[in-house]
Amino acid sequence: MAACKKTGKAAGKHCFNPQEVTMRIGQGFQYLALSSDGGLLGQAAREAFSAIDFSGATDQSADTKGSLY
Repeated sequence: MAACKKTGKAAGKHCFNPQEVTMRIGQGFQYLALSSDGGLLGQAAREAFSAIDFSGATDQSADTKGSLY
């Protein structure tokens, strides 16, 4: 951080969660990346699947045994 301030450069960091972004802003960082494409996609997929109600699903594995589908 000191080197960036001395040379007039923006300090940046890759962060992995919103709490770290908040912390780094408090430390004076000016350029912050949050997560990654894969991380954000994975998070969205987990949230989407956790919202599905599977209680009405039935086991159809015996009906499709040996089938590709």
